[in-house]
Amino acid sequence: REVTDSAWVMDSGSIVHHGESKALLIDDQIAQIYLGEMPV
Repeated sequence: REVTDSAWVMDSGSIVHHGESKALLIDDQIAQIYLGEMPV
């Protein structure tokens, strides 16, 4: 179940990415840079 349709990623006080929540969740680059996860 989804909580939100849209999401924003902030870095140093500025919005650097925004879009549909689903798209941001599956974006390997965002996961690696901001969540410290490596893509599989």
